[in-house]
This record gives sequence, C-alpha cells and structure tokens, in this order.
Amino acid sequence: MKKVFLILGIFLFTALLYSCEKSKEISASSSPDEQNLALSIKTTIGSRVVSDPSCAGPYTITLESVTNNGNGTWTWTWSVQNPNPGNGTNGTVQNLSHWVITLGQCVLFADVISGATSPDGTTWTPFTPTYEQDPSILNTCNIATGNVVKFNFGTTGGAKSYYRLTIDENVQVNPAAVAFYKGGSNTGCGQICFPGFGCKEEGP
Repeated sequence: MKKVFLILGIFLFTALLYSCEKSKEISASSSPDEQNLALSIKTTIGSRVVSDPSCAGPYTITLESVTNNGNGTWTWTWSVQNPNPGNGTNGTVQNLSHWVITLGQCVLFADVISGATSPDGTTWTPFTPTYEQDPSILNTCNIATGNVVKFNFGTTGGAKSYYRLTIDENVQVNPAAVAFYKGGSNTGCGQICFPGFGCKEEGP
C-alpha cells in the first residue's frame, strides 16, 4: 500500500512540474496573438495599460484607470497624446482631430451609460454617446469604421487629452481593441488599436 501511495505521489509531482514548465513555455515562446490574449485576460484593470505596440498608431493611447463605481457600473478613462507634434511632415504628427472606438465582442452599446472628455483629466465635459459609422473618416479617408463610439475631441501639441466611458459590464482589458483616428491633412486617418473592452474573465 505504501508503494502505491509513493508511486501516486511521484506521478502527481511530475505532472505538476510538467504543467509549470509548459506554462513557462507558453509565456516565453507563444505567438504575439497568444500573448495578447493572455494579457487581455490577466491585465489588472486598475493599472495604466498602453496599446499593443504591434498595432499602435501615431498617437499614444493609454488606459489610465478603470473605476468601480460601486453601483454596477465601471468608468474607463483613457488619455491620448501626440508624441511628436508638428505639421505632419518629417516624422511629425498633426493634432488629433477626433477618434472613434469599437466596443469589441463582449460589450454592447446598450451597456454604455455615459461619456465625457477633458483637456486636463480634471474638468470634464459630458456627452451622450452614439453608435454609428463615422462619416468624417469615411468621406475624408475612405475608411469604413462600422458602428463606433465617437470622442469628438482632439489633442493640442504634446499635451494629453482625456476620455471617459461608463459601462455596466465588468470586463477585462483587451490591449489590441480596434479604434480609428483622424488627424490633419498630412497625418490623415487610420486604424489603430487601444486598450479597450475585452470580455469577462471565465471562472475555472
């Protein structure tokens, strides 16, 4: 009987060790998509998160915080910053005119409660979010955004501008959520990613 328990113990220890090694393997050698998926599930939403660098654009988009309001809603606050302000030539970037975000696969527009924008992160101007195609980006750059929430507020120089949405779903962060931007005539428009809405973390 002792031999049986000894063999069983050795087997369990070996299985646990193998599991840990496989976990290290996935972290070190998995594809960018797998690593992004892991990050979207495991990121602590209270900390600052930047966009996935593999799909970042000319503006730096940071998830500054996610606040649990204690009433079944959560407020997500982003900042957008122009890292190299100028006239859009010689590697510089013109001011952001506005940007729009997709909601992903797990947040519905019905889950969006309110929105606000701010030039300093302190003084906020509320707005009523809408969910529709951005005609400005479509007409100017021939890019079809599909249904998006529009932040009709841009950047000035190298200063950060701030943006908020309050939703009634507690979801994880997806660092490669899809957004679109519109700058000046030289910087133009484009698709970028941002740390946006993921899905609820599944239980064991």
